[in-house]
Amino acid sequence: MVIAGGALETHLRGYCHKHDVSISGVGSISRFNAAVAQARKTIDNLYDASDGKQVEAWGGMRNEAVHNPGEIKHSKDKITRYIDGIREFLRRVK
Repeated sequence: MVIAGGALETHLRGYCHKHDVSISGVGSISRFNAAVAQARKTIDNLYDASDGKQVEAWGGMRNEAVHNPGEIKHSKDKITRYIDGIREFLRRVK
């Protein structure tokens, strides 16, 4: 989950740069996602709000894995589905 979250963060950084989405402060999954949500008001063809909710969930899961790896209460199957979802998002959202 940590590696998949890192890939997601890197992808979002590039996505924001490609689409001229302004970022304030140090980038993170949540900040990149919030910047896209704000930019969606003026820039067409950005990923939609439902994708944004999923990105936030993945970011939360990544943070949990990074900061409390011994306390993750999600099943291996759920984590695998999250990783598969991130992969699909990375392929679809460019």
